[in-house]
Amino acid sequence: MTMAEARPNSWAALWDVIRRVDRQKVAPWMGARNTLGVTLPVAIGAWMGAVPVGLAMATGALNVCFSDSSEPYRVRARRMLAATVLVGFAVAFGEACGRSHVLAVAVTTGWAFAAGLLVALSTTAADLGVVSLVTLVVYSSAPADPSAALYAGLLAVLGGLLQTSISLALWRVRRYVPERRA
Repeated sequence: MTMAEARPNSWAALWDVIRRVDRQKVAPWMGARNTLGVTLPVAIGAWMGAVPVGLAMATGALNVCFSDSSEPYRVRARRMLAATVLVGFAVAFGEACGRSHVLAVAVTTGWAFAAGLLVALSTTAADLGVVSLVTLVVYSSAPADPSAALYAGLLAVLGGLLQTSISLALWRVRRYVPERRA
């Protein structure tokens, strides 16, 4: 078989992969609640004339929504609260360390090393480490004094708590549905 003969088959295989949709992995309700958790702070911030506050909260909600799932509520709550704390620290440390390039590189290096070690625990822990690392890097580009950095970190925590509460809102109503599904 020549290279020219192999090429059409590989292109066909590529397009098959691109067009394939695994309907079991599509979760419209999870997408809707995560969209609500991210857009609500921005909309309220814009309505009140405090867009930066809304964006900081939306950042927390966005990063926490990556740890949302359809697992049992207790497992989901634990993971989302851990993500909330990590994102809050990442925002605060990122802004606080952004004033010094040497400090920013040192903190980012240590955080990246810790995120790499989390792979040994589980993929969920690794995902939390990577998402918080990206948040740290992004917020390092917006340096602020320590009090403003702490304020931004607290706003991100509030956004994460909002996202967690939206995800867990039906806990009392549908208490054992995720367990039955699992």
